[in-house]
Amino acid sequence: MHPTDKAARVAGAVYLLLVVTAPFSLIYIPRTLIVRGNATATANNILAHETLFRLSIVADLISSVIFIFLVLALYRLLSGVNMTHASLMVALVLVSAAVGFMNVLSNIAALTLFRGADFLSVFNKGQLDALGMLFLRLHGQGNVINEIFWGLWLFPFGVLVMRSGFLPRILGVWLIVNCFAYVALSFTGLLLPQYYDVAFRIALRPEPLDRPELHPAAPPQGANAFRGLRQQRRAGGAQNLLRNSFAHQSSKEYSVRVRPTVRRKRARGRLAPVVSLAETSLAPILCRFVRMSTCPYALGSGSPGRSARMMAGQAQSS
Repeated sequence: MHPTDKAARVAGAVYLLLVVTAPFSLIYIPRTLIVRGNATATANNILAHETLFRLSIVADLISSVIFIFLVLALYRLLSGVNMTHASLMVALVLVSAAVGFMNVLSNIAALTLFRGADFLSVFNKGQLDALGMLFLRLHGQGNVINEIFWGLWLFPFGVLVMRSGFLPRILGVWLIVNCFAYVALSFTGLLLPQYYDVAFRIALRPEPLDRPELHPAAPPQGANAFRGLRQQRRAGGAQNLLRNSFAHQSSKEYSVRVRPTVRRKRARGRLAPVVSLAETSLAPILCRFVRMSTCPYALGSGSPGRSARMMAGQAQSS
């Protein structure tokens, strides 16, 4: 196996590990255990599932470690494209990992307060729960700050992908788009915190735009329309039957006028900085076999034209 092939597969495998560990601590645990605005309920949830909360702490630490190994693997793979951009990518990731390590202390402090201790006996249970909730909020704000670096490192990474010659340029464009999305999300949380939750939900969960309750007047189409008519007929609702028949006749107009709007909203929602398309797509692509002949910088010349001439000379000599 060629060294470039091996480096690409290692980087892809490490990237897949990060995709597995990070969402557990960043998305699943907060939604499962933390009750917004209720410190007592949050404390009871965490104490009842203490092992799960401790796993999230370990997952945070492991994610930061994986992040460091990931950028080193990417540096080994892409440093031949542009050393300056590769070094900047490494520097930004190291800062982000340091912030992540320090941010874990907030969760540890919250767990200590929820559990209580002898030296905390001067505080009552309500005060301990409130202090623990404060540290959980600090942990969330630490993630908001870290989102700046989660975005900034994607810019040199995207430029390297675009110039590499052996990775799709569209992925480099997506990485740069996600860079600005992360930074915008972070500044929204710092400057306009009242809109952060809305921005985060739009970025992370575009699916609710397709929920039926958000489009109550949307008529059914195809087989679903006839199934709905049969159900209405069984129920004996003549008026509803006529209304549904009219809706079925206007289904083509609905599909022309409404569905494109839904698709555009869904497309905007999928410009998601969290678990982004570019990052999740890049991992399996890096795992694929990368041929040296497709990379203009593979011969280490630093010039696409010179590399092409050298490869052409090797072909003629053979």
